[in-house]
Amino acid sequence: MKLKILTALFSLFVAASAAADVEPMLDKALEPLVRNLYVGDTSAAEGYLRAVLEREPDHVEAQWQLLYIRLVSVKNANLSSRSEALAKLAPTFTRIAKLAKQTNQIAFLHFATAMYASVYHAYDRALLEIDQAVAAEPKSARYLAARGRIRAASDEWTCSACASTAGKNTGPKRDQEIEKGIGDLKKARELLQANPSKFLTEEALDFYLADAVSGLSRPRWDEVVGYYSRFLERTPPSTVYVYAADRLSVAYRRMGQCIKAKESADNAIKYMKLDSAQLNRRMAEFCIEMQKMGIVAADAAAPQVISAK
Repeated sequence: MKLKILTALFSLFVAASAAADVEPMLDKALEPLVRNLYVGDTSAAEGYLRAVLEREPDHVEAQWQLLYIRLVSVKNANLSSRSEALAKLAPTFTRIAKLAKQTNQIAFLHFATAMYASVYHAYDRALLEIDQAVAAEPKSARYLAARGRIRAASDEWTCSACASTAGKNTGPKRDQEIEKGIGDLKKARELLQANPSKFLTEEALDFYLADAVSGLSRPRWDEVVGYYSRFLERTPPSTVYVYAADRLSVAYRRMGQCIKAKESADNAIKYMKLDSAQLNRRMAEFCIEMQKMGIVAADAAAPQVISAK
């Protein structure tokens, strides 16, 4: 009997030691991923995540992070071209879902399922799952921010909750969904300020809010400028920094601040020769010339151009 107790205590000690050993490595993986919104070079983070799994093969979070890196890499391709990649990732998601269920991480399971469904543009399923995650853990800024992003992206998907024209969600219902998403993202900021999380930053929320407001049928460009500007002030140069500077150029041009639009595009190009940034620079230059001639309103100088996420 005593031997069994000692064996059990030793097992608990080993498990606790393993957990203590992997958490710092998980933190080192998460820091650049969260800061850079999972875009750009993720090799170092992936190395830490694999090291975690070497010590703890069933670590659900580490497995999810590796999968999510892959999901982000295919997220912006059209559904038909990414179907093969998603099919290859399906067994990995199934394994993660099974582990989450076995370890009673139910809220996380709903969250992961929602994010996975979002890659398929399955809006109804994604919203159903993320609602359950938020209901289970209403104080989770991570889950609330995820719901905000899903709602804000509803215009990209075909869903029963929104009006649809030629596969695009349009009209007041679409704006209503986006506004709900904006509300979730703002609430997530409040929660994050009260309880910081390693899975989310205020800078990320600025980026997501700017993106959400840009998606409205009548974007509030002053808000977009504010969010992207704050993001850029607090973020070191990176791929996502370039994306934000590029989109800021669009927002400035829409506000009629054509010189600032050119400066923002130049800022993006300084770090990366992004095609859309170079196009936005030319549009900003055209906008400046039109303003000098006084023959066109700045907002009508050119159509909006947004780089890929």
